[in-house]
Amino acid sequence: LTMRWMILLTMILISVAVFAQADRKYVRKGNNNYKEGNYQQAEVEYRKALEGNPASYKADFNLGNALYKQKQYDAAAAKYAGLAEKESDRQKLGRYYYNLGNALFEKKSYQESIEAYKNALRNMPGDMDAKHNLQLALRMLNEQQQQHQNKNGQQQNKDQQKQQDSEKDQQNQDQQN
Repeated sequence: LTMRWMILLTMILISVAVFAQADRKYVRKGNNNYKEGNYQQAEVEYRKALEGNPASYKADFNLGNALYKQKQYDAAAAKYAGLAEKESDRQKLGRYYYNLGNALFEKKSYQESIEAYKNALRNMPGDMDAKHNLQLALRMLNEQQQQHQNKNGQQQNKDQQKQQDSEKDQQNQDQQN
């Protein structure tokens, strides 16, 4: 009985090791494709790694990066947000939030990117890139709000002009009658 358990345990450990090696192999392939600028193929390799090991944070994080490079900002943001939800390591959290901020910034979701950069800085206070990007996002949000106000002001002016023109037309008709 003991020998059977030893054989079974050995078989289980070997199969786990094989899956772990396959996972790392796909991550390495994905990294090579990523370095070569072949982001679609890198995405495929990272997804293969995740099929074998859904808990691979390297494959998950790198998949987010490959999606970002393909300008799939919604998917990348969702990946980084999902990673941040289940992470407790402050360094990793900081990286996830920083990348989340970048993806949201590219979508012109400046308010959300500001929050992501703040979260990155809460976890990595000395991150100068996050500080810089936070300042940039604040400036872009301010510009976006000013453009929105200007647009609303112009629309109000147009509406007032139409109202005045309509009133003049009505006065002219009244005078002719």
